[in-house]
Amino acid sequence: MPIEKLVKATLLTDRQRFDNVVTKLIDFKLFHTIEVGQDRIENTEEYIQTLSRISAEIENLANELGIKREFGVMDYLTNKVQVKTYSYEFKDFRELVEELKKKISELQINLSPLIENRRKFNKELIEALNYKQNLEFVSKIGIDFETIKYLKRFFVLLVVVNSKTLLELKRSLPEGVLLISEKVKEDVNIALILSKTEYAEKISRIIGGLELVQIKVPEEKISVNEEIKKLEKKIGELRQKITELELKISYESKMRYFDIISLYELASLQYLNILNIKIARPLKNYVILEGYIPKRYKSDFEKIFSSDCFLEFEEVKEKDAPSLIVNKPVIKSFENITFMQGPANYHEIDPTPFVFFFFSLFYGFMYADLGGGLLIIALGLFFYLRSAGNLRQWGILLVTVGCASAIFGILHNEFFGFPIPFVHYQPVIELVKHGVGLNPEGLTFVLQISIIIGIAHLILGILLRLINGILASNKEDLVLAIAYLTFYISGVFLLYGLWVFGMNIGAYSSSQQAILGIPAYLYSKIFSISALIGLILILLARYIAKRLEGEEHIEAKELLGEGAMEVFDSITRLLSNTISYLRLAILVIVHSVFLLYLGSVVNLYLGNPIITTVVVGVALVLGNLGIAVLEGFVVFIQALRLHLYEWFTKFYYGEGKPFRTFNNEGLITKVKFKLNK
Repeated sequence: MPIEKLVKATLLTDRQRFDNVVTKLIDFKLFHTIEVGQDRIENTEEYIQTLSRISAEIENLANELGIKREFGVMDYLTNKVQVKTYSYEFKDFRELVEELKKKISELQINLSPLIENRRKFNKELIEALNYKQNLEFVSKIGIDFETIKYLKRFFVLLVVVNSKTLLELKRSLPEGVLLISEKVKEDVNIALILSKTEYAEKISRIIGGLELVQIKVPEEKISVNEEIKKLEKKIGELRQKITELELKISYESKMRYFDIISLYELASLQYLNILNIKIARPLKNYVILEGYIPKRYKSDFEKIFSSDCFLEFEEVKEKDAPSLIVNKPVIKSFENITFMQGPANYHEIDPTPFVFFFFSLFYGFMYADLGGGLLIIALGLFFYLRSAGNLRQWGILLVTVGCASAIFGILHNEFFGFPIPFVHYQPVIELVKHGVGLNPEGLTFVLQISIIIGIAHLILGILLRLINGILASNKEDLVLAIAYLTFYISGVFLLYGLWVFGMNIGAYSSSQQAILGIPAYLYSKIFSISALIGLILILLARYIAKRLEGEEHIEAKELLGEGAMEVFDSITRLLSNTISYLRLAILVIVHSVFLLYLGSVVNLYLGNPIITTVVVGVALVLGNLGIAVLEGFVVFIQALRLHLYEWFTKFYYGEGKPFRTFNNEGLITKVKFKLNK
């Protein structure tokens, strides 16, 4: 599929209409701003600052309330998320920003006092607990507040100090200052400092510098134990207040959970949208914007913006233009695989439709089981119906590959290791004779089919390189693709003929027997010569490409050296790539062997029919679930590997620049503007 064709649009508008243009651009969505400079006007700077502040405030509020703004797979699997969608409609962008200000203000009024009080009471609780612990240390060593109060003519301090800091404290105190310490637990000491009042300020600075905790002596006449009891009462009251606040906050969090997530998405999306608005050239009274739009929407764009802007369009000639990839929903889900290699270039075919077909084919071929396919479909439907965002795309992908598994399961007549119930027919691919074992003819068939599929897949990859070379005027890709096609197709036919003659080269090269309607001796010569031509083309490809591009100074020796390496690499790589597709057959055979061994438990008898039935039933259920999980994952990885390492490397660069749209849709949030167009 070609990438969406674009045109370059230039918009000239006055500053008074700029807000209106911004609103229309965000609503239009499909406008990729060209970042000529970083200039912005006052309106956008104001919006950026406001939306940035609102996003930060909502994020802090969500953190305080323990609200997750993103959900993972486990959240959906454990049914912790009930997705709720929000749709907003605004007259223009300014109204959106004002509404956000209003909403965050209401949230702050209702929730900030609760959060602030919780923070305050938690701080008081920590201080009270620490003070209580320190008083318990004081009580443990027998110091009483009444005794300290008798020392009115002296400066007296009680501090908590660790062993290392205690040594530093002793060295720091002036001469004539008395310091008595006692260890109350591991690396914790209570120190009593006694000095003349004239040293009070200096000692206080030392205590502050060492960041020591002072034990406050109450003003009223009270013993240490009485103070501890008083603190215990206060701690109980604080805990009660905190519990009440937690209940209120938990209730508010539950009631406003998705409201807050939605507002956060709304602010974040529009912050990114307004950040995307960059003017091409600053003028005194006017604003110029430049960007790309889909060519097929050019007339719609003119209708929407002609009342506010002067418009100018030109054809896209830039090689580094962004790529707008548009696929149908089912095919779009496979973009997750394509984008592992990066998006396609503007002058490149998007391979996602081919990925959709072949990935599904590979998955179904390797995991051919109607029951397993239905399990994967169920998992995919769960993600699609219960999740949001990119997880829904993965849900569609799982449903697709599950359908492929189910179809191949029907072809194999396979349902969790048994024939499909209530239906009796001869399987199209009989890999297993149920109750007997593996079918040798079926094994040979799947091995042959896997190689044929691999050859077709690799030829498609090289053909795509040829087409991409034409589209991008890349002479090197064009010549190399022709060379590879010539060599590979010739090699395939050559090896096929050799296989027909049981690898007997002598008979192959001299026999009159027809292969595909051509005498073998002639057939072998034709494809030997064409394969040799292909290798010569590979050797000279870079040199020929430079000539076609009209370069005057060509390093012929260097290019021929690279070509020689390419010849050796192409022979080994194409052979190993083709053999790699045998994993399609190997994995479906492994699947059949697993199910054969698992199916053998039906012959088990434990002396009691009830116990036997229960044990066999549990073994079959758990065994099939285990096989489904293990094989479902392994098969996915192998199908992925065949694309990433065997196929994409034949043609795909994946160095495209994604088309940067304006986004009005988040995980649970949708925005529309009712601006007159």
